[in-house]
Amino acid sequence: MEETGLKANDLEFSNIVNDRSSDQNRLQIGFIIKSIKGEPVLNEPDRCEEWKWFDFSELPSELFPPHVRQIANFLDGSNFADA
Repeated sequence: MEETGLKANDLEFSNIVNDRSSDQNRLQIGFIIKSIKGEPVLNEPDRCEEWKWFDFSELPSELFPPHVRQIANFLDGSNFADA
């Protein structure tokens, strides 16, 4: 809600990525959202230019690196990755 203006409802755990790619260790926790209320709003224009929806087969080539593994986990049904 803070970043997108969308309210997520009915969440289901998808996967965790233990991201060690930077000088800090971060856990990326993914959820499947089954219901959304609202319309996307650009609440942080200094951090993001726009919001768009993409089919998995048409994702942009440049993605936030930790999310690449998270998406791969979702697509192959894995619930953990140590990256």
